[in-house]
Amino acid sequence: MLSTNDLPVVYLLDTDQPLTSSQLERIKKFIPSDRILSSQKFLFKKDSDACLASFFLLVYGLRMLNIYELPQIKKGENGKPFFTNSNICFNISHCDKAVCCGLSMHNIGVDVQDTVTGFDDIIGCTMSDREIELIRSADSPSEAFTRLWTLKESFVKFDGSGLTDDIRTIEFLNTENEFAYRNCFFNVEHTSEYHISVCSADKGTRFVRKSLNEYLDELEIDEH
Repeated sequence: MLSTNDLPVVYLLDTDQPLTSSQLERIKKFIPSDRILSSQKFLFKKDSDACLASFFLLVYGLRMLNIYELPQIKKGENGKPFFTNSNICFNISHCDKAVCCGLSMHNIGVDVQDTVTGFDDIIGCTMSDREIELIRSADSPSEAFTRLWTLKESFVKFDGSGLTDDIRTIEFLNTENEFAYRNCFFNVEHTSEYHISVCSADKGTRFVRKSLNEYLDELEIDEH
């Protein structure tokens, strides 16, 4: 179990393989019925799986904090979800290759993206001139673009007010994996297939990465 002093933390799960029927049944034991119904609205199984898996990580994270009753969730004016009866802040993100959930005692935004290989059509409207130069000169322009994109998205999700300014004005020129910017703290992790960025009001975000069966085994043991 964790305490609130262990936050912020981001739980990460690779989803490069579809969930098996056995895994889905195990997950559904921990997820509210309304979330299960929401997951069934997606046209593609991978999107339904991501919906369930990301919410499962939220449940997992709360249980690690000894919170067994899911707090009520509402959405802010611009769609950012929050708990109405808990001081815990959370944010969820998913892509084809991974899902994640961040938990904190203060505001947090997370974004995970598959590595973007074709960005020529959007680089001009999403990146500043200096960011474009940074991307073009990188050893792997695709990874550099994806990193910057997730940083911008995590910042927008942290704020929760919706993007009102030109996203090019949110400029990241720092290439380190942990840094401060605009009174926020940023952390970046990546694999060969995706990048994840976290924007938090607090320093020292921890990343926890396990297989789905490992996450499930922990909760099922805790049930007994």
